[in-house]
Order: sequence, then C-alpha cells, then structure tokens
Amino acid sequence: MSQEKKEKTNPKDEFVEEDEESPAVDRFRKREFELGIRYGLGHKPADQFESQLKNYKSESSPYVYSFTSLSPFQNTANTEFLARLRLYENSKVGFTYGNTQFNRFHLSEITTIYAPNVYTATRLNFNLKVEYFFLMYYHEFKFKNFYIETGMGMGINTISWKTNGYSASQYEYTPQTGFMVGNGLGYKLETSFNKKLSDNFVLQLGGFYNYYTVPSFNGTFNDDSGSFYLRSDGSVAPLSSSEFRDSIVDTNFASRQLDMRAGNIVFFVSGLFKFSL
Repeated sequence: MSQEKKEKTNPKDEFVEEDEESPAVDRFRKREFELGIRYGLGHKPADQFESQLKNYKSESSPYVYSFTSLSPFQNTANTEFLARLRLYENSKVGFTYGNTQFNRFHLSEITTIYAPNVYTATRLNFNLKVEYFFLMYYHEFKFKNFYIETGMGMGINTISWKTNGYSASQYEYTPQTGFMVGNGLGYKLETSFNKKLSDNFVLQLGGFYNYYTVPSFNGTFNDDSGSFYLRSDGSVAPLSSSEFRDSIVDTNFASRQLDMRAGNIVFFVSGLFKFSL
C-alpha cells in the first residue's frame, strides 16, 4: 500500500494553473499589493479643440468684423494615485485615479458692431482640469538590477471648464463668468523603468499618454444655463439655452455643442510601497 501523500499546507487557488515550484503561485497566495503616488509634467499637442476655440466669435452676424487670438495651453501637470495587485508572476491589475491640470490660458476678441467706430473687446480666462479613473493592466519584463513595466487601461474622465473675464465697449462693461463640466471615456498607455530600493519600496521613471474625450459641456455662463456651441459656419461661442433655441429659429446658425478630444504626453516619477497580505 503506497504511502499517503502529505496534505499541502497551502490550499490550491482555482485561478492559478498550479506548479508548486513556480514563484507565481507563492506570490499570488501572498496577495502582493502596491500603493503609489506619481507626479509628472507633460505636453498637449495642438488639436481640433484648440483650433475650434481660435474661431471664437461672440456675434454671429456676417456684418460684424471679429478678430480673435488664443494663447497656447500645451503644458500640463499630472498627479496620480495607484493601487495594484500582482495577478501572476509578471502581471498586475489595478486602478489609477489622477488629475491633469492644463496651464491657464486666455482668449481675446475685438469686434466692430454695425459701425466702424463702435468696438467691443472681450477677454476670457480659461482653466481646464481633468479628473480620471482608469482600470489598468501591467506586464513586467525583468532584467538583472531593474525591470521595465508596460501598462494599458481605460475608464472615465470628467473635465471642468472654468471661465472668467469681461466684455467692454464704449457704452458698457459686462463681467463674463462660467463653469461647465463634461464627462466621457479616457484611455491610457504607459511604460516605466523600475528600480527596487528595498523590499518594500520601488522607484519608477517613465512616461504615459492619456487621451480624454467629452462629447459636450454643460453648466452655466453669466448665471444662465448653457454651453459652448459650434455653429454651422465653424465659429464658437457660449450660448444660454434660450439663446441656442433662438439662434436655431432665427438664423439656423447654431449646430451642436462643442466637444473635446485631447491627449497629453507626460514624463513622471513614482514612488511605490509594496506589501503582502
């Protein structure tokens, strides 16, 4: 009669194709976690959203001459919080919660209204901020003293658009204020070089590309509900809900709400804390 096999001290995990000698089994059973914080500086290439804002025109009449300039907003600052679980020997899953702050920028417009000597100057200061939550998958490629990690993910993003400024002519001065929010899907690709500083701490240096989408913005402008609209002639302007309806009835000029699709390339440094449960 053959000797009975000793009971294994560690129960099998149904999610792992078990090879008792594999370090993947041991790491999975130990439930290795990572928590980290990240800071990065980035660049946003020129995109359609920026080019559409350059066509800002407060007056839709073809008899009004308008000149508009837009300052660049290509610099970004990113902060992120990461939480990850090792799934297999070289694979991890987790999530990233972060925000992207675009550098503040402004728009200036000068118009002549119905007469060559009647001018209106408009200046709008913009502040764009993105908050996002991505589900992530990572894979490691190990070397002697460090390893390279690549990851991809997708999730949701929320973009807040704050506006302040003024519109002034020879006859009046009108403050301009607004706050609008848009929600959409976002995507992420990243790669990093990782150096283990101790059993519990890892240093990361790398880069990622985030892509944000928002089909429309909604909120208030000058205390009225409204949004930024892209007219059928390609011009852009903030309109209240009532102004938008009137523009369709009277001029057939407003076509749809302005959308945003923007990406930024970021170089970052991260600190990760590793522990097992």
